[in-house]
Amino acid sequence: MQTFSVLLAALSVRVYALDSDFALISEKLLPKFLTEKERGVYILDEETSPNRLCSVLFTPVVRDKTVPSPVSALRFLYDETEAKKHCQEVRDIAGEVARFLAEHATIDTQTGTVGVVSRNTQTVFQLPEQKLFFVSFPNGELSVQAVPEGIADVSVLGVKESGIDYLYKKEKEHRNLFDSFLIAEECKYKDRWKTQTIKNFPSKRKEAALLLSFLAAKEFQLDLEAASDMHWEEENKCGLKIPYGIGLLITDKNSSCYLELFDFTNTKIKKLVVSSFDITKINFKNTSTEELFLTDEAAVEFFYNSIENPKLYVEKFSFGKNVNPKRESFLKLIKPVHEGENVAPRKIKKLIFIKSSFFNFLEETRRIPQGKIHVEDLFVTQNGKDSWPKTGTSTRIVVNKKINIRGKVRVLQFIELGSELNHLDIDELKRQCLSPEIVIPRINIQLT
Repeated sequence: MQTFSVLLAALSVRVYALDSDFALISEKLLPKFLTEKERGVYILDEETSPNRLCSVLFTPVVRDKTVPSPVSALRFLYDETEAKKHCQEVRDIAGEVARFLAEHATIDTQTGTVGVVSRNTQTVFQLPEQKLFFVSFPNGELSVQAVPEGIADVSVLGVKESGIDYLYKKEKEHRNLFDSFLIAEECKYKDRWKTQTIKNFPSKRKEAALLLSFLAAKEFQLDLEAASDMHWEEENKCGLKIPYGIGLLITDKNSSCYLELFDFTNTKIKKLVVSSFDITKINFKNTSTEELFLTDEAAVEFFYNSIENPKLYVEKFSFGKNVNPKRESFLKLIKPVHEGENVAPRKIKKLIFIKSSFFNFLEETRRIPQGKIHVEDLFVTQNGKDSWPKTGTSTRIVVNKKINIRGKVRVLQFIELGSELNHLDIDELKRQCLSPEIVIPRINIQLT
């Protein structure tokens, strides 16, 4: 039998006094030892935020270069809060875990096993099938368990220009702590602004409740059509509560039976996205939403017709690219916002215009008394033959947080920057676009 020590790669930049068989790998070099996409491991609870486990990573050091290594990396997970509770005299928890594993872990390349001595007992795990281990601290002592196959998993299904779709999977029940474990593929830093949508959902209530706690913490969007396979056990028919942080996508494909699986009483929803659906069909009671995003004309009509008898309190409005800016219902929703009427939402979160709809919107809103419409985010794609509103207008759009403009440069003439963007100077660009001597046919700018 040929046994090798392992090379420690701890998730810390601190230096540990390890045995001479081990070497410290800095955090900057750690990605070189990872062969898979970054995946966080969490312990979920219905009542609290997900607990992301800390990691200590090992990779084999083969002194005999002719002998291949059977495994790329061993990942040992531990709950830092639990560790501090049971090992109160230890100030450096990560260092303590690293030292313990450095002293007690060995790899047998011939049998493809890793052995860990904990609590005076040696436990042998098969490799390379199993690369995840969980370190617990019963009675202040360190104990190691193999994380079983088939625990809950959230992984990327596909990446689009403005969103990322995720797929949920859990292969089997374990009837122990590992039923609350979740491995999740982390969003890349460059994609952090994109909407993250879960495309399927657990059928069992307990499993669904655990996943909802994770989705809320990560501010995922839940397509209610994904709830079509959900069913509740006979002994528990109560609707499932939606924790704050989750965005809900409701379309005309959703039937009322999906909505009945949830209880919206005394609930605050982070974001409610509605497409071609009568929002009055939802059993709201003392329900509010931070943002109501009406994506098309049908959604606007349904909401406008119910505004006199509201069941839902809305803090901010958003309108999608498929809303016709000339429709009376849309304009009547916009106008009360700026006249202070109580029946309307207080603010506009986002406006999206495509083709020639921006200039059409300016023409239709020219009678707003204040002459200015305040929004947080504005997205404009202004193409076509028109380079100016057909009728005169003094309406201006005041943008406070984010602006994205593609197409006709003269769009800028009708935009003012609010308090959070006024450190940026677009006056010179405005002046140039009015000069007949300077030709700026198209622009593509984004300001945040």
